Amino acid sequence: MLNLKKLRDRHKEITELDWNLMAAHVVKKPKEFIYTHREIKLNLGQYLKMLWVIKKYTLGYPIAYLTNKKEFYGIDLFINKHVLIPRADSEIMVEEAIKIINEENIVILIDVGTGSGCIPIAILKNINKKIETIATDFSLPALLVAQKNSAQHKLKINFRKGNLLQPIKNINFENKKILITANLPYLKLEQIKDEKSIKKEPYSALYGGQDGLDLYKQLILQIKEKDYASNTQLCILLEIDPEQTEKIKEMIAKEIPKAQIKIRQDLAGLDRLVIINFSL
Repeated sequence: MLNLKKLRDRHKEITELDWNLMAAHVVKKPKEFIYTHREIKLNLGQYLKMLWVIKKYTLGYPIAYLTNKKEFYGIDLFINKHVLIPRADSEIMVEEAIKIINEENIVILIDVGTGSGCIPIAILKNINKKIETIATDFSLPALLVAQKNSAQHKLKINFRKGNLLQPIKNINFENKKILITANLPYLKLEQIKDEKSIKKEPYSALYGGQDGLDLYKQLILQIKEKDYASNTQLCILLEIDPEQTEKIKEMIAKEIPKAQIKIRQDLAGLDRLVIINFSL
């Protein structure tokens, strides 16, 4: 058997947090266990698996893909190569959605481009009422991950495959107040090339076109063109890159002139969340 501490001494290039996550994954214990058991003995299978994880890590694979786990808004999620790894930047959307649902008469939550399902799951775990929830994604492998996470947290979410809002085109919105959340791919090509940490993540979950707003343009047009029933109220939350603020405000104002638009900043003081409200 090999002492874990001796192996750690040979890989000082790995951050303490990532090392603890790796080791916890290999020995099937909580990461807190590693903090207090630095010299745990590894059996041969664990040792070989640890070497494999270290090798993949040095090749640039994100720790979330190696451990199939990522914490988001205080909950653990299953993650694999088919979905974008949840970021802290997206927690502001969850926070805003929870506030809106708890304070207003929202009856339907629709998460567009759900990926791992992190946003609707985090919302449903933290609201004080039950609401109908639908999540869409064009990727079947991503939806399977989201379904796994939903089942793990014992939540009822209606998952639908398709492009943005297309899978819900037949839903009757009459006399209903609806919240739509969307954290769609919004990076430009140069941003993807310059950021090494995202090289292993799904390209389709990152690239948003020349200005990063291709999918948001599609979504706004789908919202504009939907055949709404009377007395529908929509609140829409969109995560963006801070540089896209003016462009997306112009786009929304052009396509939905009566929409009210607010911008919320993240903890770094950067524009991160577009909040759109309008009634029909």
